[in-house]
Amino acid sequence: MSFRYEPPQVEQTVSVAPTQRGDRLVDKTVKHVAKGWIPINPSTLKVVKGKLAAGAYRTDTDEFINDIKLDPGLVVHCMRRLGTLVDIPKRESNPIQLLKQLEEEKLATLLSVEEADASMHRFEDATKHQALQLQATLLSTQAAEGMAPKASVDPDTAYTSSFLRQVGYALIAWNYPDIYNRLIVAHRSKGIDIEAELVKLLGVTPHQLAYLVAGQLNIAGASAAALTRRPEYSSDNPLPKICELADLFARSKDPQSYPEAQKNILERQAELNQFIPLELREKIEKRVATFLKEQTGLQALQELPLVKDLVRLNQEGPGATAFKLNAYAQRCAPALRKKFEEIYATADLSRVSLDALRELTNDLIPRLGFEFGCLYMHDGRTGALEPALRVGSKPLRSYALTSSSWHHVVASSIDNALPYKAEGIARDGSTSVYMCSGLGNKKFRGVLYLELHPLYVTNADHPSLLHFQAIRQAINDFLGPIT
Repeated sequence: MSFRYEPPQVEQTVSVAPTQRGDRLVDKTVKHVAKGWIPINPSTLKVVKGKLAAGAYRTDTDEFINDIKLDPGLVVHCMRRLGTLVDIPKRESNPIQLLKQLEEEKLATLLSVEEADASMHRFEDATKHQALQLQATLLSTQAAEGMAPKASVDPDTAYTSSFLRQVGYALIAWNYPDIYNRLIVAHRSKGIDIEAELVKLLGVTPHQLAYLVAGQLNIAGASAAALTRRPEYSSDNPLPKICELADLFARSKDPQSYPEAQKNILERQAELNQFIPLELREKIEKRVATFLKEQTGLQALQELPLVKDLVRLNQEGPGATAFKLNAYAQRCAPALRKKFEEIYATADLSRVSLDALRELTNDLIPRLGFEFGCLYMHDGRTGALEPALRVGSKPLRSYALTSSSWHHVVASSIDNALPYKAEGIARDGSTSVYMCSGLGNKKFRGVLYLELHPLYVTNADHPSLLHFQAIRQAINDFLGPIT
């Protein structure tokens, strides 16, 4: 086999230096973001104004709420202007519920605004990271709403809580773009704590900033209380938990900025499934991706991974046919099946598709429950099995075959198409379960070796054999035609 791959070394970035602290810094930050706010999407504003003029909201303000929720800048504007139109209670006030009560004349007053009136920024000038933050806001808020019924939480409260948590990040992304971009890059490459660095630079975390802004927007009650960073979870107060899970779901769709999100969401998969099924999460992804794709005037949105995945899925090709023939992948859970479909859609099946193999090993295989592993390829010159692709953080050289007992199992599996599953003891004394089998590829002989994540070692319900076979078939497809 002629290819070897290991993920690149982490990117070096300029370190973030601490700055002044104290209430003065906090006041300065709040005043600065309250001056700039978040821009309105002119496309959404035009649609909403048109529907208002046509009388579409006359008897259905829920439709108005659903429309503005696609534009965080417009939601913030409506919250800011709401106090000039109605008397806002001091306690338990939720602006979404109050907006639903507005009659048509007041809605017209609320929307008598131009893009430049709402913010000093222009939506069309959005950078890559500002576009990703918009994606995160839409995914998180819709996920929180979707979880609300299962948690016996009011959906409007869940939406507002999730929205406020995201608004803190959005305010920083738009009003301190250089700081925000630098911290996202530093988090990705060095794993720095974004919130801790923001406290040094701006005096507040995004959630604390959102809490302070919530006071200016007259938002009180449960929605504001859910903004604490490490809330106490309880059956009586599930709101902070569903907000945190919604944030995690949103970050998992931005693996470049938050590479740890895939591991974190795997560890909390049971909690996530408890509140929102995979099918609903899949619908939310498609709904958000479709909306973002329709915003053709902003190139930064068209470059989002979520949008690119949607475009690829809409372009049927040889990969789509091969995906349908992978019977094991077809039997996986919907979200996992979708990921298989996305990777197949990008694969060039006329040759060895390195990009597809890398995405499979770096992204999907960990989602399928395998923490470490290696694809071994047969060297025709020496007759030896050589590590070619790794799964997980262990270096490729650590998989070199020596005289260990499991190495003999790997070597003897090259011509065995039936997966072999065994249990062993890892170096730290923990139980390790591994699976291996030959690829069964006449052109590229090799062995697939994978170790189960500890979460699934004792989980009898985890379909490890199904997942292993789906991976094995995908690898064979991505190695190109046999003849």
